[in-house]
Amino acid sequence: MAVRNCEQYVRASVASLARQYFTSFETIIVDDGSTDGTSETLAELINANPSLSIVSNRNVEALGIAASRNRALALTESEYIAVLDGDDLCRADRLAQQAAFLDANPRCFCVASTAMSISAEGAPQEIMDYGVRSHEQVVEQLLAGLNPIINSSAMFRRREAVETLGGYKTEGPAAIVEDLDFWYRAVLAGLRFHVLPDPLVFYRSNPAGHTYTRNQEIRQAHEVRLGEFRREFERRRRPADFGLDRKSKIENLKCDGPHPNPLPEGEGTLRAPGRLLRRPSGGPIRAAFLTPVLHLGGAEQWILSLLKRCDPSRLRWTGVALADCAPVHAGFCREVAAHAPIYGPGSVHCESVIRCATPRDALCAAASDADVLVVWGSWNIRPVLEAVGIPVVYVLHGEGAWSTNCARAIEKEPVRLAAVSEAARSAFSAKVRHRVRVIHNGIEVDRCAPNRSRESVRAGWGFDAGDRLAGYAGRYSGEKNPAAAALAVSRLPEQFRAVYAGSGLHEAAVRAIVEKIAGERAVFVPADRRVGNSMQAFDVVVTASPAEGFSLLVAEAWYCGVPVVATRVGAIPELEAVHGELVAAVPIAPTAEELASAVERALSAEFRRQVVPRARALVAERFTATRMAERWTDYLIEICAERSRCAGPSS
Repeated sequence: MAVRNCEQYVRASVASLARQYFTSFETIIVDDGSTDGTSETLAELINANPSLSIVSNRNVEALGIAASRNRALALTESEYIAVLDGDDLCRADRLAQQAAFLDANPRCFCVASTAMSISAEGAPQEIMDYGVRSHEQVVEQLLAGLNPIINSSAMFRRREAVETLGGYKTEGPAAIVEDLDFWYRAVLAGLRFHVLPDPLVFYRSNPAGHTYTRNQEIRQAHEVRLGEFRREFERRRRPADFGLDRKSKIENLKCDGPHPNPLPEGEGTLRAPGRLLRRPSGGPIRAAFLTPVLHLGGAEQWILSLLKRCDPSRLRWTGVALADCAPVHAGFCREVAAHAPIYGPGSVHCESVIRCATPRDALCAAASDADVLVVWGSWNIRPVLEAVGIPVVYVLHGEGAWSTNCARAIEKEPVRLAAVSEAARSAFSAKVRHRVRVIHNGIEVDRCAPNRSRESVRAGWGFDAGDRLAGYAGRYSGEKNPAAAALAVSRLPEQFRAVYAGSGLHEAAVRAIVEKIAGERAVFVPADRRVGNSMQAFDVVVTASPAEGFSLLVAEAWYCGVPVVATRVGAIPELEAVHGELVAAVPIAPTAEELASAVERALSAEFRRQVVPRARALVAERFTATRMAERWTDYLIEICAERSRCAGPSS
């Protein structure tokens, strides 16, 4: 941290570091000649927070941010450097998520994140998400004159920063836009970037801050350095120089010009660009899916449930189309393929997937006989509309920053809008929410029925009747905050264990975080597709996601009669408003103490007697996959009927 005249805010910034789940770090604060009470405040903080290992160093006179950051770099030998401005805040899982990402991705130099902007007083304003994730996208935005890296969200490798880049430049225009100059030189040196979708920092709009008080000077310096960066980039432009692999860039559903290898002429192929052959009218309506992934997440389970549970006399599914390079789970794809064919481009390798020449060919094959297309995920939707020529329903499954970005991009297009909860619906802008149909998710009752005894499951995991198990059986991903169970256990008696029976692409990163928190008291066990086996072995389910759509993990735990500790996100607030308390609630980014207290309450006799039966009855009555399929069938029939009325009699 390089701070100057931050007396009003630095205490809160340091407090946000004290709440970090990741605890193996030191805090380097360089006071750049502050003239207010910042120095005195820092002295108090050092005494009050011995666990933070605060090293404070004061410049006698102001040397500037760049020189102060270089001094901070010289005062540590840590492998990773996390930047934080003196008026900004960190979310409790920021350091844990980013350190785990760098551990798992040794070729990445810097990992940043989105941010939540807050007012000078600390009131939340909006998510700062520039739609950038990959290294290639970062480079493109830098060349366009934008800064996609929120400085206070950056964590980078110290060795490359010092030995390859020589730290921050302290003279000329580079010293005025020290962060942009640093990123420019990193790109030119072939160092790679990544941006996480979670808002891991709170960025304060501070009228007295550097960005506001030197705006004109910063703008001029930016123009100079941007011009120099562009010229040097073009001069040395070779893909290998900048870590760019143009062949690896994914362009989902690109449909410019004719297909190089179209499907054979016949049913389900293109008769003319962008229009599919139509089947004769009559019989049940037909629908297809377009999905960016077929792994073990909640949205994928939603697809499988609809394929299995919709009444075929009213609605039939013609196929599932995959995006380019879509992540797939072989076992799950086999389950899906038992109910509908899966089509994917050549970049998707799975024996259950019918391979097509291009993503567009896969889409056209899946939707060749469909009356309506159901889509979820992040898409350039215009080529999809051009390819299928039928109504498209876009479904939003979340309420966080990524979901909001998807919603705001899609809502401008001529598509039908749906959401799995009122919380997910709120991700759309206010002017279009009246168009959004809320259709709640539903759980597979068969998955929740155990076929093994509680004792045998626990014995297989290495536990006996005396152990108390706080479980997590959701997706392993940072935005789900799976570390919450481990945090709770770290403050509970010795007989408590955190048991992880989930799945996901980020398991290694989650393991690294959880083991640093709870050590041997956290245990990972194989995921069981029959989730009832895991549920009956748990004593309590702990999930503290900062944002959700409709959590199947929570609904499955309710149905299985397991008490739930959860944040009040997704569908929980709207359901509790009508039916009463359903979870032992914790705040967003809860502390270990708050989680432990909630676990103790969830395990109390009163909670188990009053809340658990209420939650179970609610799911059994309203939120099964069969009920969900009925609601979706009614909605899609309504869309097709409306289209028929608008089209009028055929000539």
